Amino acid sequence: MWPWETPIKITVPIVWLGLLYALIPTAVGYLLYYQQLQESSKVSVIASMETMTATVFGVRVLDEKPPALYCLGVIVVMAFIVLIQQKSARNTCRKGNGLTKKYTPHCH
Repeated sequence: MWPWETPIKITVPIVWLGLLYALIPTAVGYLLYYQQLQESSKVSVIASMETMTATVFGVRVLDEKPPALYCLGVIVVMAFIVLIQQKSARNTCRKGNGLTKKYTPHCH
């Protein structure tokens, strides 16, 4: 007998557990994601972090053994995230922080 041919007994607790299991992680994940998307400068960083985070969790939690090329990809993505953040900070310093003309510590 195949697993999909096995009769399933659906009870109220199973339905509630399934709804909570699907709803809570999905809702919280999307709320956090869209909250960060409100700042357009972070969109590319968040998009880059998704793939890298999935790879790292796969290695740590699922004990996957990725090829060396995957590890190189994670390093390249991390390097570009750092470069993007540095460029964004420099542009902010050149334009001013928009609040005051006071010195900000990250501007040199």
